[in-house]
Amino acid sequence: YSRAAADGEAAIGVRDDTIEVGVERVNDEELNRQVSEAYRAKYGANSPDSTEAMITPEVTETTLRLTGRAPA
Repeated sequence: YSRAAADGEAAIGVRDDTIEVGVERVNDEELNRQVSEAYRAKYGANSPDSTEAMITPEVTETTLRLTGRAPA
C-alpha cells in the first residue's frame, strides 16, 4: 500500500497474469460514502463490528483508485 500510494503505480496478480496499474488517492467524500454503504449492505448483517471498523474516516481516507495503464 505505502509503495503503491507513493509511487502511483502497482502490479496486480490476476490468475496467471500480472497487470500494471496506476494508483491514485481518492479524495471524494461522496464516493467513500457510497463504498461504505455498499460494505455495510454486503457485510453488515453478518459482521457488524468488523464492517463498522472498515468504514471509519481513518480507514476510508486510505482508499486508492486503480487505473488502467497502456502496455509499455
